[in-house]
Amino acid sequence: MELSIDTSTRFASIAISTKGEIQSQLSWRSKQNHSVELMPAILELFRSNSISVTELDAVFVTRGPGSFSAIRVGMSTAKAIASGANIPIVGVSTLLLEAFPFIGLKEKVIGLVPAGRGRVYAGTFRSDGSQDSDYRLLRLQEEPLQADSDSLFCGESVADLISEGYLEETSLTLNVPAPTRLPSVFASIGYENLHEGKYEDVETLEPIYIYSAQIDSAEKNRLSKRPS
Repeated sequence: MELSIDTSTRFASIAISTKGEIQSQLSWRSKQNHSVELMPAILELFRSNSISVTELDAVFVTRGPGSFSAIRVGMSTAKAIASGANIPIVGVSTLLLEAFPFIGLKEKVIGLVPAGRGRVYAGTFRSDGSQDSDYRLLRLQEEPLQADSDSLFCGESVADLISEGYLEETSLTLNVPAPTRLPSVFASIGYENLHEGKYEDVETLEPIYIYSAQIDSAEKNRLSKRPS
């Protein structure tokens, strides 16, 4: 039995699965703070399914990119459970989780996750599931999203980007209601990695944080263009 924890953004989810098949799940939009809401939610999930942490075989957790503080809450909780129960932990990219259901629909699938202040995290995946390039942190006013017939945009940010005019709602954008990261997909990815021995060292597993030189460069260029 596995426990999945996703606190990458304001939309969170937890789930219990068996060999990657969902048994029970809980998703919510955080109203306070993940540090306040997460453990009570996990305990309620355990209680409602009459299970205990000793019955877990693994923990799956999203590593980001996303909200720095939110990811920290999920990862610290997952690591504490895995360490205490002496079970494997599998870290999964938030951008892969957004893109995974749609990989193969186009030559490239681009997952988008909000980064705040007019920015998004972007990850591009090829039709074979491989990562096309490094994850990026984009300031949209400086680095607009470029759509072409071989690309498909998906993820939590799409709806907001359409409403704000950064993307057009076309066949190249998947505008689906939040939450966009599905616990069933998360459990499947996590279990496949676990089955293949691709789990992490609980002591060294770290979040995916993107401190982009592109952002620093764009900000410097913007400031340099100001009239003196």
